[in-house]
Amino acid sequence: MQKLEITDTLLEQLIGEVAPHVVQATGWDLRLDGLSCRALPKERAYEEILLGRLRAYGVHPDSSTPRIFIERALEYIFEGSVLGAYQPGDEEILVVRENVAESNLDDLRVVL
Repeated sequence: MQKLEITDTLLEQLIGEVAPHVVQATGWDLRLDGLSCRALPKERAYEEILLGRLRAYGVHPDSSTPRIFIERALEYIFEGSVLGAYQPGDEEILVVRENVAESNLDDLRVVL
């Protein structure tokens, strides 16, 4: 199977296609004008998604101290299994490129 080339432009296009269906199914008032989206390499997933979410809530992990085993395990799991996330503080959808690259467009629409 050919891998998708996951780009920010593709994500924006698919969000535009999916949004009306989400509104119809849920009744949510989606505000897409301030929404951004970005494809991340998987080695940035832990930093951008989990640590980014913690920083948005005022928790600032100390990067100068060595990480304990559970943090390293969590990073490994995050990088290998998270498809994407919504960062409410930044109004941004993040998609982990390698974790969805073997999907087809319909699968990616479901993730979004």
